[in-house]
Amino acid sequence: MNIHEYQGKALLKQHGVPVLEGVHCTTVDQALAAYDHLGSKVVAVKSQIHAGGRGKGDLYHPDTGDLLVNFDKEIMQLMKETKYLIRMGSDVPESAKMVLLQEDKLKYYY
Repeated sequence: MNIHEYQGKALLKQHGVPVLEGVHCTTVDQALAAYDHLGSKVVAVKSQIHAGGRGKGDLYHPDTGDLLVNFDKEIMQLMKETKYLIRMGSDVPESAKMVLLQEDKLKYYY
């Protein structure tokens, strides 16, 4: 079967399996509205693509075909989560802020 996590959770929920509440979003505005709807200071934002496994979603420039992002997925995840936490007004560890400050350099060298 080739389904996203949110689709699998919906199927489980239909059959009485308890699952954590989640909201499927396709835009930033929807994600911000979902954050307000969920009413929690702590949320997880996940990107879901059909790419054949974890860490397989490379991003290529549409005109040149150059790889735009090619470094450790944990660093990418840290930068994404740091941006979301800052946007939500949450406290962010200084170490995460320091990695985010290096984002342009990381993208250039990796």
